[in-house]
Amino acid sequence: MRLINGSEFIGEPFGAANFIAMASTLHALATPWLGPKFPHFFRHCFEPLFADPALSFSDKVTRWLAQPNTPLKLLSNLLLLSALAVGVAGMQ
Repeated sequence: MRLINGSEFIGEPFGAANFIAMASTLHALATPWLGPKFPHFFRHCFEPLFADPALSFSDKVTRWLAQPNTPLKLLSNLLLLSALAVGVAGMQ
């Protein structure tokens, strides 16, 4: 928020929550498109297994959970979402 002068968002009701929702949505839309093109930069947030149309959703999840670095990805996402929630709650 500091990169885009976040003080404008803080004064509005739910401004920080709206900013986080927009940033998360943009990230969710851009990652599947940029992940295959730049795998080195998106190695922590893009899983090529989920882009395979031949697998069912349950097969994709089963194979993803069998990988050794899955707990690290889940924990890092949980910590990021917790930090964002604390940030939004602190700005109200």
